[in-house]
Amino acid sequence: MLKKLVKYGNSNALILDRAILELLNISEGAVVKLHTDGKSLVITPHEVIESKEAFMAGLEKVSHSIESEVEKQTIAIKADPVKNQEMEKWMPGTENFDKLTKAFQAVTEKYRDEMAKLQTEAFSNDVDALAEKYHGDRSTPEFVKELLIIRQQHAPKLADMDKEMQQVKEAFGMPDYL
Repeated sequence: MLKKLVKYGNSNALILDRAILELLNISEGAVVKLHTDGKSLVITPHEVIESKEAFMAGLEKVSHSIESEVEKQTIAIKADPVKNQEMEKWMPGTENFDKLTKAFQAVTEKYRDEMAKLQTEAFSNDVDALAEKYHGDRSTPEFVKELLIIRQQHAPKLADMDKEMQQVKEAFGMPDYL
């Protein structure tokens, strides 16, 4: 089959007919992998973990590391009376918390498709391999640092989300240490 590239802004696009999408079991808006051997372009579906259980397991792998870091930071903040008092202003049930939560939700909604890239088997496998490197200890600063690198490799646009989240915190006057 021959296809003609069409102009799309400053780029060119390849239009895939519905029949081709169905043949490859690719839905509209799906993420695909592209690779080349130097002469040919190969397009394959990017498999996303479909089951809720698998997704939750992957999310748990990441959140465990983050929770450990947050716990360490919380202990340090509580030891400082001034920082502890400031932290109380941002706790659940406060007006600040409610406003911040709504603003964060608006930001994360923009990056929903990018966050879905962290639901893939490839990401899960990379996190598992990293955990093996640290003998299952997902709480070390080194593990968290490398986890963020893996996250960046799988979902690079989440760096923009992180910047927007920081801007939201600054706009609301939330201290950096929180």
